[in-house]
Amino acid sequence: MPNQPQNYINGEWRSAASGQTFQTTNPARPRDTIGTVPSSDPPDVDAVVDAATTALDAWDRYPAPQRGRILRTAGDLLAERKPDIARAMTREMDKPVFETKGDVQEATGTALVKHPGIDAVGFTGSYEVGISIAETCGRRDKRVSLEMGGKNPMIVLGDADLDLALEGAIWGACGATGQRCTATSRLICHEGVHNALVSRIETEAGALCLGDGTEDGTDIGPLINAAARRRVQEYVDLGVDEGALLQFGGQAAAPDGLDGYFFEPTLFTDVSTDMRIAQDGIFGPVLLVFKVASYDESVTVASDTRFGLSSAIYTTDANISQRALRDLVQLQLVRCAIELWTDLVRPYLKLELGAIANCFPQKIV
Repeated sequence: MPNQPQNYINGEWRSAASGQTFQTTNPARPRDTIGTVPSSDPPDVDAVVDAATTALDAWDRYPAPQRGRILRTAGDLLAERKPDIARAMTREMDKPVFETKGDVQEATGTALVKHPGIDAVGFTGSYEVGISIAETCGRRDKRVSLEMGGKNPMIVLGDADLDLALEGAIWGACGATGQRCTATSRLICHEGVHNALVSRIETEAGALCLGDGTEDGTDIGPLINAAARRRVQEYVDLGVDEGALLQFGGQAAAPDGLDGYFFEPTLFTDVSTDMRIAQDGIFGPVLLVFKVASYDESVTVASDTRFGLSSAIYTTDANISQRALRDLVQLQLVRCAIELWTDLVRPYLKLELGAIANCFPQKIV
């Protein structure tokens, strides 16, 4: 591989057809340039699609066992190089290394979506971009799979194991600095344990170490860029204006003098479902707490969202957990924490805005 990253197309390294490049930097240390990479555009996409289409014919003729061996070899190489890959990803996204191990990053651009040689498109990202892709694919008779964010609730009932709930709330909200679609953004807490759990979350969040994800001991890295931090700050300010109580956090941070895009773990209480902060995706380390008096009320609050992707419930009552599987199925993925933690994945039955949608040209389900 060349010293300066290039596109790998049809078995060879190439610069962008335009010759243009751009720099990518470390969000924890913006003056740390990770590399200069090709600024690819439609001619580069044409070359990629042409090469892939040609290769597909030959790949189809390979016996399945041989294809399996090739893929297994690729997987083994990734596993062997995992520490180096994780460190490189951490410098780019600055999630702590323990989070980037095993991560996969995918991107799709306008040129790829529109290209006549692309038969199907998969996209994970914002609602606005996802709808644009769906419209483009619909006009071009392409299949499309979309996953467009979430406003994911975690229900904690009065009989819950608070140690388990505390861990779920902290890492659900603050893992990856809140920058993942399945991040926990709404904590729906029974009034009998509300104050105790909020107090414990504040203590635990205050002990988290913000810093450079490449350094040992870092719990939370920065947001991905300055625009992301501005967006989170705007939503925090909006929450205060809407009347929610800012319990802790709510400010940009500069741990150890780092000038990256850090933001404090943040928690609001006294939140109502009609607030924008309760409905919009914030995509940062911000947790909203709702106080409820019953299981039924918790389901009502959990369901009051445009975005359906994942949900969780903490209870020691197996019967309630089974009810939750039924009652929260519209949120697509239900995690039940009873005496042991188990993930129970339900089929994707209908499209909420945040759900994975398998869309066909004739009909968007």
